[in-house]
Amino acid sequence: MNKIKKLLISPDFYIEETKLRPSYEKFDLESQEVGKYNFLQDGVVNERYDFKGFLDGSMRLYKIGNAYETGTPFYVATISSVVLYRGKDRLLRNTKYSKKANIIIFPKECYLNTVRDSEIRKKAEEFVLNIKKMVEKTGGIFVHEYEINKYGGVEFLKKHNNFWIFSDITYEGVTALDLSSQRILIKQEDLFNPVRVKNAARARARFIMNLFEFSSAYLFVIDHQKSKDLFLIDGLIPRFSRISNTLCLKKSEYIKCVSRIAGFIKTPRVIPKDFSELKSLFTLKEGECKVYKGKPKDLEVYGEELLEVKEDIKDEDYFIFLKFRNIPYFESSSQSLVKIHLKAGENIRFVDIAFAIYNERLPLPNDKSRFFNEPFAIEEAERVAQTNLASEEEIRGFMLSLVYSLW
Repeated sequence: MNKIKKLLISPDFYIEETKLRPSYEKFDLESQEVGKYNFLQDGVVNERYDFKGFLDGSMRLYKIGNAYETGTPFYVATISSVVLYRGKDRLLRNTKYSKKANIIIFPKECYLNTVRDSEIRKKAEEFVLNIKKMVEKTGGIFVHEYEINKYGGVEFLKKHNNFWIFSDITYEGVTALDLSSQRILIKQEDLFNPVRVKNAARARARFIMNLFEFSSAYLFVIDHQKSKDLFLIDGLIPRFSRISNTLCLKKSEYIKCVSRIAGFIKTPRVIPKDFSELKSLFTLKEGECKVYKGKPKDLEVYGEELLEVKEDIKDEDYFIFLKFRNIPYFESSSQSLVKIHLKAGENIRFVDIAFAIYNERLPLPNDKSRFFNEPFAIEEAERVAQTNLASEEEIRGFMLSLVYSLW
């Protein structure tokens, strides 16, 4: 009688939802108001800036199956970061700075410490080795997440594209070779909690996407440092402490980059002060903006409670609130309230940057649901990023071939 083979992964394939965009969720009581300005008044704008580079990313999360004995879900995230360049003819073009990757996400270390079946433990080790073999056969690059730092960080990402990354979410943050210094993220009881594992996988995939996005922005800005033009990214500018170790960046290199970047937050989740302040922001007129100083919050980046390592944020940055597009007498004009993130620096001209952002209101986006709060160039960058994502058929075929290779 033939022995029934044990499957490491029972296939169970579907797409997880990753876009959660609530707004006006939290009040920042520590923020300080810097001032209110009108950048359309004559003589207020000192220097006219123009945005030449635009960045956005996209991500899709697939569940590919459940692990033997515990039912712990396996995930694959496909991510893409895209930089578009606007030339003198005003046309947007894709650039060499755009990157893409696929991330296999599983709490491997925790799983191996829990499951005692030697056959399954062996298959778990073979699974990662087989990924590496298959990726390299097709000309791709396979790395463990901690090896991004090992191979040179942003310089490594500059040289290669089409990555496959294995991410072990047993520990907080991007895991290091010295696991003794890491704090546990997924405990043994969490292996039986698919919601906890899903949230951890989604947060880790978004964090790695942020790394790819910043590396793309950094490489673009450094290559165009002779120009005074600005670079616009979708969302919060990542703080130095979150990305420096993995990307191998010095503080001086980081500052040189972010001094040229503005972060465009379409749906602010952290509002300064209190509800009365929120109402005053809704009443901003065309050309008016209010500036605040405060600490950046991860809530602006992640669609769920952050499961990664928490730290004491010391940065104090500037945030500009303005109405991006207005229709007189339109009831829901509050939708057009956007938040611009600027890293702290000397001689920041808030009105100059607010005016440059305001000039991005034309042309209008193609998707009318984005009319109030999204620049056309950012919408286009997201569209390109979505086309760069691996398709469901690609992920399904690749992963199922891996699953069956262990039979």
